[in-house]
Amino acid sequence: MIAQIGIMCFGLTAVFLVARKDKWQRFGYIAGLAGQPFWFYTTWQAEQWGIFILSFFYAWAWAKGIYNYWIKDYHRHKWHVEKLLNDPHQIIFTIRTCEKCQAREILLRFKGWKPWDVIYPNLQEYEREWLDKTVPITPKG
Repeated sequence: MIAQIGIMCFGLTAVFLVARKDKWQRFGYIAGLAGQPFWFYTTWQAEQWGIFILSFFYAWAWAKGIYNYWIKDYHRHKWHVEKLLNDPHQIIFTIRTCEKCQAREILLRFKGWKPWDVIYPNLQEYEREWLDKTVPITPKG
């Protein structure tokens, strides 16, 4: 009974925290790994060998999360956002660059009705043309 309570408490906490997008997300991996001994004990006692072996893979995944979010040089991204407008096609092109690690995200929003593959079937071929026709969007207000 104690093992089942441990599985429930640590498992729910782990899943809830890992699903968050804030500083608490990284604590979910610790809760998940803390619940693994209960899984090992329960599956060993019940002779559920498939789940027992699977528990090792879960433990490895939780440990990898601890490594990535606690041990490795981890940081939260601090984004610098730049918005561009491609006038001929009325597409808003947003580039987010992390000030710490230079990771980049590119987001597109269409103001017109044309799908992206109709406008630019080959992105690499038109990249230079795109950059030549973009202008910064000034914030309103």
